[in-house]
Amino acid sequence: MNILKSSLFILLLGTTMGSFNAVADTFSSTDIAANEGAYGGAHYGVFGYTDTKSLVNSVKLLDKFGYHSNVVAETLDLNAYQGSVIIFKTAASGKVLSYEDVFAALKKYMTPLKFKETDAIVVKNTPLSVNEGGATIKQSYQVLFDGNHAESSQPFQIPKGGLALTVYKLDGGQLLFITSAP
Repeated sequence: MNILKSSLFILLLGTTMGSFNAVADTFSSTDIAANEGAYGGAHYGVFGYTDTKSLVNSVKLLDKFGYHSNVVAETLDLNAYQGSVIIFKTAASGKVLSYEDVFAALKKYMTPLKFKETDAIVVKNTPLSVNEGGATIKQSYQVLFDGNHAESSQPFQIPKGGLALTVYKLDGGQLLFITSAP
């Protein structure tokens, strides 16, 4: 039954994106350097955690290096937190936060997990408006990872030089992360 559900989901993803090849590009874990990937203008990764303070500690580490977010780190305790979009601003020094910096902070407290042949992700970032202050985008994603299925669509604003980190809590101590920049 799970195989049938997975097959139907993959077929749905393929028809949603216009061709199955667009989705098939996300399958191969050999194309994902260091267990991360890029698709649809975004970078993504799934990480496993055992400590419910892992996300708190990762955000605090980024804050320590001058990348401040729109959330209080302590509210990201994984006992209750289910997911959100965390918006980071440019550091006071003017340095722009990169997805590599974000994934490095996450790796310090969590374990990157590899996508398998049966896993898939589709991310679409659609610009709604762009101005001197940043960009407003509508992010839509669908993911199938290790039997977990998640999908969402939401608009958010990213300041110029900033970075949005979409976090979704999957089952089994796993978190999906998607980074987006204007």
